[in-house]
Amino acid sequence: LSAVVPLGRSVEEITTKYDSELRRNIRKNRPRYRMVQTLLDEDIEKADREMLRPYATARQGIHAAQFATQEVFRIAKTVGRLDLIMLEDEVVACHLGCVITRGGKRYWSTLRFGYTEAIFSDAKRLREVNSITTFMALEWAIDNGFDYYDIGLCLARPDDGLLKWKR
Repeated sequence: LSAVVPLGRSVEEITTKYDSELRRNIRKNRPRYRMVQTLLDEDIEKADREMLRPYATARQGIHAAQFATQEVFRIAKTVGRLDLIMLEDEVVACHLGCVITRGGKRYWSTLRFGYTEAIFSDAKRLREVNSITTFMALEWAIDNGFDYYDIGLCLARPDDGLLKWKR
């Protein structure tokens, strides 16, 4: 399944449907975070090497579908963007996304999230940073006039934790 959020409304309207604990986490922690686009080769390479690849491997093992490094560069510099997620002054995550147009509607599509090992090896910290990262991508999509935000694919198993989280 592809988890797609219809936009065209305020972030407050969208988040009223969030679980109360998730809303509280975002309200409490969002001010400590910022999202910064990077176009610098060294930042893109470091994000790929230290966050995108290790996080995908940690989640999927040898079956992880990795983007080729040259694809990460191409997306970051042409058809999409690579944002570094800062917790105060520390890079803790990254978001790789791009624009997709379907039926004349613009979608902001998350292709991949990446997290530092310190984040993805700690379930509590990963929950917080993942929630904030997704929320900031949603804010960005709204602020930039997209019709939909595509959070990404997940297996269509009703008991799947990822599906529950995206819902």
